[in-house]
Amino acid sequence: MIRRSIIAATTLALAACGGSDDSAAPEASQAAAPAPAPIATAAYEPKPAVDTAEGIFARQCAYCHAPGVDHPGTMQLAATRGEELAVLQERTNLTEDYVKSIVRTGLNGMPPFTPTTLPDADLDKLAAYLAKAD
Repeated sequence: MIRRSIIAATTLALAACGGSDDSAAPEASQAAAPAPAPIATAAYEPKPAVDTAEGIFARQCAYCHAPGVDHPGTMQLAATRGEELAVLQERTNLTEDYVKSIVRTGLNGMPPFTPTTLPDADLDKLAAYLAKAD
């Protein structure tokens, strides 16, 4: 008798809470969640080997000196030297010694690059690349 009373009380309590009748659940909770938006990815562009002059430029210089208006070094050179001298990789008037000097000492907003950040061997490759030396 006690057992039937406990079962009856439990059943009534669940019914009162709405826990025993799933058909009364709102439709919104039964609807499928919307699919997540696709993640935008940039087009794959192969990176040059890091030990090449192009790779060194890409790793150490391109953030500021790549072509385009969103690169502060290129914008600064365009403002101070003119559009024709803004993109370092397109310049024909750079010497290896000049590139090495600017990289080691910095200029205007460009910080100096120490041998720890840019080893001498990498700077030699970079300077030759930008000076168009063979």
